[in-house]
Amino acid sequence: MWTPLQPSSLKNQGFVLVAVLMSVTVLVTGALAFAWFTRMELRKAEALAFSLQARSLAETAMHEVLRGLVVDTNDSDSLHEPWFGTWPLPLGENISVVVRLTPQNDALPVNALFLPDGTTLRRELEAPWERLWEETGRPDLAAGVLDFLDTDRTPRPGGSEEESFINRPPSALEEIRLFPGIDENLYTGNNEKIPVGLERYLTVRSDGKINVNVALPQVLELLDPSLTTGVVREILDRRGKEPLSSWDDLAGLPGFSSALRPRLAGLLSFTSSHFLAEVEVRKDNLIRRFEAVLFKQPGRCTIVAWKEM
Repeated sequence: MWTPLQPSSLKNQGFVLVAVLMSVTVLVTGALAFAWFTRMELRKAEALAFSLQARSLAETAMHEVLRGLVVDTNDSDSLHEPWFGTWPLPLGENISVVVRLTPQNDALPVNALFLPDGTTLRRELEAPWERLWEETGRPDLAAGVLDFLDTDRTPRPGGSEEESFINRPPSALEEIRLFPGIDENLYTGNNEKIPVGLERYLTVRSDGKINVNVALPQVLELLDPSLTTGVVREILDRRGKEPLSSWDDLAGLPGFSSALRPRLAGLLSFTSSHFLAEVEVRKDNLIRRFEAVLFKQPGRCTIVAWKEM
């Protein structure tokens, strides 16, 4: 005999079923959340372990680069030397380290514009400084930027002094953007009005001299009116075949005037004091990149700036 089911019993059973389903849903959701959390924590742990490993490898690579620069006593630093460029370090199947070393001193030394008094512009930089601002279309800023960087509080003719001026050599080139008249276009260039910006004409990675083997042609043309586009092309052609290592090499160029040597002897060089070292460490899909600015002196080389990306 069939027993009729009362409505209240149906309601109770339906409630129990819903409660069970809700409990299962909560448990499954919790399990999935825990699994996701565990997976994320494992990934974080792996990323942290790789970050530490990558930094250690980068520091080791930088140490070897420093040692190599100390024993490199060539009378020239050129991009065509095998020492400069990109080279991999074989470490294993699942991890790779790639090092790139580039000589600097390739632009006007904005950190060494003045004589030791901190205010007098170096004689060999007077004309290049004026031509720089004419080339970028802002000759009105030439004196003001000098006031921004020199160590005194006395305005020079055509300049001004403000409380916000740093009145010291910049530790990083980006600091020059604090000057009120320098905007993004003037700093970076790459537009129709200013094809080459200040970041290409100026550098703080210099001991005060410009390496003729790596300087941009636009920078070389600033140095003296005799360094015309044609003469600069001769320099580029020569250094593209073999490094320039002495004034005799420059004097051997057909268009290079012998009168240039006394005017540029305090500014041009054939070696670099600063180098940019870049290290990329890769493991599977994990990548870490490092940059260091190296400063070379006789018998020693040190890291003066370090950046992790």
